[in-house]
Amino acid sequence: YIGSTAFDVDGVPGGGVSISSQVTLNLTNVCGEYTAVYFDASGTTRTLTITGPSGATVYEHNPPTAPDYAYTYIAVNTVNSQVAAVSATSNFTSLAAGTYCVYGVNYYSGTANPPGNVNPATFVGQTISALLSAGNCMLASGNCMPLSITGACPTLTAAPANVTIINSTCMTGCTVSGGSITAPTGTPCPAGSTLEYRVNGGAWSTTLPVYAQTGPAQSIETRCLCDLDGVTSSPISTAVVTVPGVCTNPTVSAVGTNNTSCTTPNGAVNLTTNGTTYLWSNGATNEDISGLSAGTYTVTVTGAGGCTATTSATIINNTTNPTASAVGTDNTSCTTPN
Repeated sequence: YIGSTAFDVDGVPGGGVSISSQVTLNLTNVCGEYTAVYFDASGTTRTLTITGPSGATVYEHNPPTAPDYAYTYIAVNTVNSQVAAVSATSNFTSLAAGTYCVYGVNYYSGTANPPGNVNPATFVGQTISALLSAGNCMLASGNCMPLSITGACPTLTAAPANVTIINSTCMTGCTVSGGSITAPTGTPCPAGSTLEYRVNGGAWSTTLPVYAQTGPAQSIETRCLCDLDGVTSSPISTAVVTVPGVCTNPTVSAVGTNNTSCTTPNGAVNLTTNGTTYLWSNGATNEDISGLSAGTYTVTVTGAGGCTATTSATIINNTTNPTASAVGTDNTSCTTPN
């Protein structure tokens, strides 16, 4: 017996031992592939039997694929180590430009659970280590075939569509709310390029900007960047600018006219305001009030969004008492006073 990739009788993987009748191979990984090599110098035919851990099934093949197992190929992107494509053969015809490593993968295709059916279509976008960590019963080849795909950037002669903006507004309670930025619909960039955004002349990013509800204003531009070289780009779209809502209290001023009557009060207050509703301290709801006697009159004016402002006017009594004078004439009659 020459050795195997399992732990054998001497307690370590690999290596050779001399045996007379049998040797035990300890398969410590239920989902794995092992190779055992046996050589008899006498030329006598020998039988090599392998058994697995309790509850496990050992498939022996020399070299056909074991029952309920299948074989496929994966192209792994060397930049992010993710599976870019899966193919039943080693031929890949739809890979984007870039560098790849092509692996062979032996995977469980039966229905027993565990280990559970493995679907190669789910490999795309994942790393081999992530697939194994997720419990997929599969084994990738120890080496790979390097593959380099060359290509060219798509035609990038036109600026892409820009974002759609809905501005925030001042709502009930004198609070700014609402507002959004929505990405362009459809496919704004041709295949092989990626849409990017820039805010206020800053750095380009693939992340859609978040609307600044209360400001400051945002000037947003878009462009398409070539995936192949990360340098070639389209013209930049015309900037669109957000106009965040603002809650503003109404303006208000009051001019009072003093009371000049002792009998019928005629004082008044005249407002100048851009508000829409009014509430005076005397209960009046008109913009201007009249028929007032002396006192201080306060008004609360409400404008757009429920924003308010308050002002007061003081009325005084501005009346003059009448003047009087008397001239006496002496009485000259002893019988009839005159």
